[in-house]
Amino acid sequence: MKKLFAFTLICVMMLALAVGVCADVESDVVEIVPENFGANVAATTADDLTWENGTVTAVDVPLFGLQLPKPIQLGETVVVKIKGTSEGDFRVWLLGAGEKTFSNQYKMSENGFVEGAFEKTIELTAADFDSANLTEADNLCIKGAAYGVNIANLTIESVEIYYCSLDEFAQQVDTSEMDAKLTEAQSKLTELEGLVNDIDAFEEAVAALENEYLPYFEEMANIGVEAATDAYSELSNKVEELHGTAILNSLSDYVKTVEDAYAKAKESTDTSVLEECYNAAKEAADHVYGKSVLYDNARTKATELREMASEIKDRMDTILATGSGNNETAAATGAGTEAPDNGATEKKDEGGCGSTMSAVAIIISTAAVFGCAVIKRKH
Repeated sequence: MKKLFAFTLICVMMLALAVGVCADVESDVVEIVPENFGANVAATTADDLTWENGTVTAVDVPLFGLQLPKPIQLGETVVVKIKGTSEGDFRVWLLGAGEKTFSNQYKMSENGFVEGAFEKTIELTAADFDSANLTEADNLCIKGAAYGVNIANLTIESVEIYYCSLDEFAQQVDTSEMDAKLTEAQSKLTELEGLVNDIDAFEEAVAALENEYLPYFEEMANIGVEAATDAYSELSNKVEELHGTAILNSLSDYVKTVEDAYAKAKESTDTSVLEECYNAAKEAADHVYGKSVLYDNARTKATELREMASEIKDRMDTILATGSGNNETAAATGAGTEAPDNGATEKKDEGGCGSTMSAVAIIISTAAVFGCAVIKRKH
C-alpha cells in the first residue's frame, strides 16, 4: 500500500509537466534542409554535412549553422528546443553576420549531457558579444565543445524557436501530452517490479527507463516547470529502490553464506570452526557491500552482513582470550588428547563452517564439555 501511494504521488506531481506549449506563445520550426544552411557560417558549407529525412549530421567539423525563421533583435530573448543525438559535447548560440557571436553560449556538458540522445530547452538572449556593432542574429550556431575542438558525431533531428523567456515558456507549459507519458512510465515501473529476480533483464529495462523518462522530467525541472524536481526525485528514488532489491536478489548465495556462517558460529566454541566461519562470512559480506554500495536498501543489508561477520570475529577473539573454547577445555581436562592406538588411520575432516565435524572431533568436543562434570562429581 505504501509503495502504491508513493507511485500515485509521483503520477499526481507529473501531471504538472508537459511537452507542449500553449498557443499564445509565438513559435517557429527551423527547417533542417541544405537550403537552410546558415548564411553567416564561413568555416563549413552545406556539403560538409549529411542531410537526410529532415535531419542533419555533422562529423569532425568545427561548426555549422541553420538560418532562423526570422532575425532575433538585440536584447530579445528566445527559447530554443533542440533534439538529436551526439557522441560528444558541443555548444549552441545565436550567430550574427560574419560568424559573430550574438548571444550567451549554451554548453551541453555544463547542463548534464555527456553523450547519446538529447532534448534540451535553451534560453538565448541576443547580445553583441563580439562588439561588432551588429543589431540582430539570423543564424543558430552549433559548434564544438571548445576552441579548436571539432564536433564529434552530431545529428540534429528538430529545432523549435519560442519567442519568450524561459520563465514565460515554463508558465505556458500544458499537460496535453502528459497522459501518454504517465501511462508509459507506470507500465515501465510495473515491468521493473516483475524483473527484480533477473538482474540482467532488470538492468536492461532500467537503462531504457532512465534514458527515456528521467531526462524528460529532469529537463522539465531545468526549465522551471513547477513540481518537476520533486517528480524526478520520486521517480528516480523508486528506480533506485527496485535496483537495490534486484542487486540483493542476484547476490542471494553470498547473503546465505554469511547467514549460514553466523548461525554455525553461534553454536560453536571451536576456534578453528569460528575462524573458518569468520573468513567465509567476511569475504561474502564484503562482496555484497562492493556490489550494493550505490543503493540505500542494499547497502543497509550489506552493512548488516558485515556486522554479522564482525560478531563472529568478536566471539572467536573472546574465546581465545578466556581459554573457554572446546579445544582449550579438552586440553585442560586431559580428555580426548591421545591419538588412537588401534593401528587404524584416522580419517581427517575439515570440520569447518557449514561442514560436519569428524567423529574424533565430536568425541573430543563431548569429552571437553562433559569431562568437567565427571571430575566435579568425583570431588
